[in-house]
Amino acid sequence: MTPTVDLIDYRRIVAAALNRAKSYPPAARRRVLEGRVVIGITIESDGTVTNPTIETSSGHSLLDTDALATAGRLALPPPPAGRVTLQLALSYRLTE
Repeated sequence: MTPTVDLIDYRRIVAAALNRAKSYPPAARRRVLEGRVVIGITIESDGTVTNPTIETSSGHSLLDTDALATAGRLALPPPPAGRVTLQLALSYRLTE
């Protein structure tokens, strides 16, 4: 595999881990809040997530805060080519 394919596969692994770790904030559920948050994360060569940031807000601070907390909780395998920065979307839908 080429490094580009490895990074694409790694991005899928990270996106799947992020979605599995996501929890719908109870207060957001009660208020029927939905949205899509785009976060930026840096993954260090040991798999540690650093510097999670909101790239695009959902428009709801409860969802944005949960997205950042979720990113901070991730335990990931090391990236294929050392430190990497990714932008990933998290969707919060009550029908999920």
